[in-house]
Amino acid sequence: MLNAFRIAGNNIRQLLKKPSNILVYILLPPILAVVFMMMISSGQSSSISIGISDNDKTASSAELIRYIEENDKYEVVIYEKENLEKAVAGKVVRAGIDIPTGFGEYLSTGGDIKIVEVMSIEGAAVTAWLKGFMEQKISTMYLAGQMLLNTGKYDEVITGYSNKYIKVEAIEVIDESRKMEGTSAGFGMYTFASLFGIFSICALTFKEKVNKTYQRIMSGPVSPWQYSIGNTMACMFFAALHSIISLTLIYNIFGIGTLLNLWQFIVLITVFYLSVIPMGLFLMSLGKSYAAVLAVNVLVLTLTCMLGGCYWDVTFMPDIMQKMAMGTTQYWFTTGIKGLMNEGNLSSISTNLIILAVFGVVFTLAYILVDRLKKNRMSV
Repeated sequence: MLNAFRIAGNNIRQLLKKPSNILVYILLPPILAVVFMMMISSGQSSSISIGISDNDKTASSAELIRYIEENDKYEVVIYEKENLEKAVAGKVVRAGIDIPTGFGEYLSTGGDIKIVEVMSIEGAAVTAWLKGFMEQKISTMYLAGQMLLNTGKYDEVITGYSNKYIKVEAIEVIDESRKMEGTSAGFGMYTFASLFGIFSICALTFKEKVNKTYQRIMSGPVSPWQYSIGNTMACMFFAALHSIISLTLIYNIFGIGTLLNLWQFIVLITVFYLSVIPMGLFLMSLGKSYAAVLAVNVLVLTLTCMLGGCYWDVTFMPDIMQKMAMGTTQYWFTTGIKGLMNEGNLSSISTNLIILAVFGVVFTLAYILVDRLKKNRMSV
C-alpha cells in the first residue's frame, strides 16, 4: 500500500510543478462548472400550470380555486375528475388538485374530514409547496366555518369577505420550487464540466507511458493494483480540490443550503468521484495514442452525459433510452441530487450510493485486469 501512496504523491507533485497546470487542471474546471450552472439555473419564476377537479361545486371549492387563480404565477386549468390524472401523468400540468364531494359541507358544518388530494409526478418538489399554500387558505375557511356554525352565514362570509381573513404572500414558495427545478438542471451541466476536468487528469496517466515513467515504475516491485490505487488517489485529490472550489461558489452564489444539505451532498459527490475516476483510468488503459485517448474521453463523456440526464431530464427520452440511462454513473448521481432535495436524507438515495460504489469497483477491477492481460506491459 505504501507504493500506492508514493505513486499518488509523485503524480500530485508532477502536476503542481507548472503554474499553467494549476490553472488548467485545478481552477478552470470547477469555475467552468459553476458558470455552466449559472447559465442553466436562472432561478426566474414563470407560470406554473395546475389542473383542478372540482367535485364539490360549492362556495368553498369555488373560493379555493379563486384563491389559486388570483396569483398570476399560477395557470389553472379545470378538468373532470377522470381526466385530471391523465393530465398530470402526461405532464400537461405540473400538479393536480382534486377537491372531493362534501368539502364545503365539512368546512361549514364539521363532520367527516374531506381531504383535498394533491398529485404530481415530480414528487415533493412540487407537492410540498402547493400543499402548504392551500392549507393556509383551507384552515382559514375551516376556522370561519366553526365560528359561523348554525348561523347560515358561512357562504356569504366566504364569498363576500374572502380576502379579509388572511393574505398569503406566495412568491417565496413559488421561487423555492423554481429554484429546486433550476438547481437540478444546473447540476446536470455541473456534472458534465466536473467530469471533463476529472477525465483530463485521468488522461495524464497515459503520458506516463509515453514518457516511459510507467515502464520504470512497473519494472520495480509495484503491482497493477497498487498502480491503479495510486492513480485513483491522485485523481481524488484533485477532485476534492474541484469540489471545495465549486461548492464554495455554488452554495454562496445560489444559496441552495435549504434545498440541498452540504454534508449529504459531499457524501454523494465523493462516492460519485470514486466511481467515475476508475472509469476514466480504464478508458486510458485502452488507448493506443494520446490523441485517441482524448477522443475516446470526449465521445464517452458526451454520450453518457446525454443518456444520464445532464443536458435534459431523462423522462423526456423514449423508454428504451431511459433504461439505457440507468447504465450510466451520471444518471445515479443526478437522480441522487434530486432525491436529496426531495427527501433530505441519505437513506432515500441508498440505492444510488450502492450502485455508484459498484460502478467504481467494477471499473477498478477492469482496469487492473486489462493491465494484467497485456502481452507487453512495458509498451503503450
